[in-house]
Amino acid sequence: MNQGYQRTGLRGSAKLGKKFTDAQALGIILGARNNIELVDVDTKDERALADALSTYGDTPIISRTASGGGYHAWYRYSDGAWKHHGKSRRAIRPDRTKPFDFLATGMAVVPPSVGPLGRYEFIVGGLKDIAALKPLARPVPIERITGGEIVLPALPATAGNRNNATWRHTMRIARGATSFERLLYEVTAYNETNQPPLEKDEVMSICESAWQYTENNQNRFGQHGAYFPTEEVVSMLQDQDAFFLLAYLRAQQGPWSTFMVANGLTETFGWRRHRLAAARTRLIEMGYLLPLRQAGKGHPALFKWGE
Repeated sequence: MNQGYQRTGLRGSAKLGKKFTDAQALGIILGARNNIELVDVDTKDERALADALSTYGDTPIISRTASGGGYHAWYRYSDGAWKHHGKSRRAIRPDRTKPFDFLATGMAVVPPSVGPLGRYEFIVGGLKDIAALKPLARPVPIERITGGEIVLPALPATAGNRNNATWRHTMRIARGATSFERLLYEVTAYNETNQPPLEKDEVMSICESAWQYTENNQNRFGQHGAYFPTEEVVSMLQDQDAFFLLAYLRAQQGPWSTFMVANGLTETFGWRRHRLAAARTRLIEMGYLLPLRQAGKGHPALFKWGE
């Protein structure tokens, strides 16, 4: 046990690397010593990652945490980012409406580490890009407590999908609303972003229906899982690898997500790479996956669900 690991320099780190050549995990000290801090996006939803990057600035290094449960956006350490937090360099959900933790002290596990929950991996850049990191574009926020649960930002709806989009948004936030009046207030504010907004009586009807579902414990929005009609299961009996991959992706990705089907899943499934590639290709052929971007140097392929 190296009890002084936070003070270990380059020479000591090199000795540890040579001594533990079979180690499966790698850690890095955060803060002023290594000039690194992280925004820990504690959800697999890529909208939250996009929200963090638009708020705190783009970064050349983004990593995925083990089990695909979230992301680390890397930034250069700056005392100015912590001006509202005294000597503290760790802020866990300072804004309760955002699934963001801010880390600039202690140790962080980094790719290509493998832990009990899976593998850490870089999805943008890597350790070679540390010198190009920039500081946070704005300070770490002051703690703000609200009565509701975390709700990701919803996109404004346009004519043709306003009712459906408003209904889905209402159902998502209803499970965390403390009262019907609070729900109506939040949905009315959301409706003002629609182009054009719905009539007030339509908003009231949507809120009343969503509130009834929620009070009757029938609101399943925000819960994860995978559903398959019987006919679909039967139709894929001859494509069992494709079915297995599809079930995993449906459980992990929402209906409007943009996501990766990276080769790192071979570790999760215990497959060889060609087996994963064949299942992925089959889902593309069947129309379940729609490629959005081809894989290239420094970035993986991206997909969305087919129509």
